[in-house]
Amino acid sequence: MRTRIVCAVLTCWMAMAVIPARAQEPPPIDPVTGNVRSITFGDPAPRVAPATWVRAGPINRLEPGRVYVVWFFASWSEKSHKALSTLASIHERFKDQGVTVLGVGVWEPSKPLPDNTGYEGRFREFVTERAASLPYPICYDGDQGEMAQTWMRGADRKSIPTAFVIDRKGRVAWMGHPLSVDEPIATIVEQVLAGTFDVKAAAERDRVQREQLEKARKTENRLRKALEANDGKAAVTLLNDLLAIRPAEFTPRIREVFEVLAVDNADEAGAYAWLKTLEAGPLKDDAPTLNNVAWDIATAEGLKARDLDLAHRLAARAVDVSGGREAYILDTLARVQFDLGRIEEAIATQEKAVALAEPGRQGDYQATLDRYKAAKGK
Repeated sequence: MRTRIVCAVLTCWMAMAVIPARAQEPPPIDPVTGNVRSITFGDPAPRVAPATWVRAGPINRLEPGRVYVVWFFASWSEKSHKALSTLASIHERFKDQGVTVLGVGVWEPSKPLPDNTGYEGRFREFVTERAASLPYPICYDGDQGEMAQTWMRGADRKSIPTAFVIDRKGRVAWMGHPLSVDEPIATIVEQVLAGTFDVKAAAERDRVQREQLEKARKTENRLRKALEANDGKAAVTLLNDLLAIRPAEFTPRIREVFEVLAVDNADEAGAYAWLKTLEAGPLKDDAPTLNNVAWDIATAEGLKARDLDLAHRLAARAVDVSGGREAYILDTLARVQFDLGRIEEAIATQEKAVALAEPGRQGDYQATLDRYKAAKGK
């Protein structure tokens, strides 16, 4: 009898010893300091606890055995808008394979309201307007809600859209931009479903990318100062560094640097030589920047020498990249053709621009076409 009593007391004592350990587990957000528990690749995902549900739901917990794609966005974010079709595609493709997509509205107060709808009201209107592109559960968490803190701040994510892929055990398998070219999110989901996704390798890639981003931010600050000082040569060096790190992000800055070097510094030869080093690289597939630089070469005030052959190559490439469907790009090519004396080509190209132009621009493009035709008759 005494043995049973001792065992019972010991069992009770052990149970009591376990309870305080669980009770002392720190909350995801410290109520005193406001500090948030950090999360990274391979860690358990924070709980799903939004301020309110907007459509479908609620999802009270991440169910074991399912894979989740939790993405954070805002109604005002153009980059978020671009990701809508990708996340809708993920939903349709994997919804019958144990994958749930969840959209979380955050940082809505980051952009002022144009009316009195309220931030949540603006977000709800956006969800209603884009219902076809948001066919999965949607919730709203404002700016300082628990999910905005525990997911975004906890993972040290400072931009939207950001997506998290949660594996079958409720762990963060991957996090990043849902439109990442290097790591297509559909491929990640496939591998997570199959159990073949390499979380450690993903964490290492993310570390390298974040280091690159930090380096890019510092270099961009130096570039801004060089441009403010009209130091074209320094700006070229700094932009080349940025293009080596994140070409897609910084290619549009080529036009600005070209203008400083060629016009403000009157170094046209240096500016043209620099553009030629980028022609088959960062510039190659950026139609808007190809177009803008070609237009500057043809029309910018202050240029004493115009490399129209270079402008023609850039403009023609812009037309190819855009599929010949953009009136303003065709208008640029026509202008360069005209300046080169290739008037019949300019007329044919400008006619295409007129046909594709929006109603508000057709008059301008038609006037240019009439000028080209008049020149042909002389």
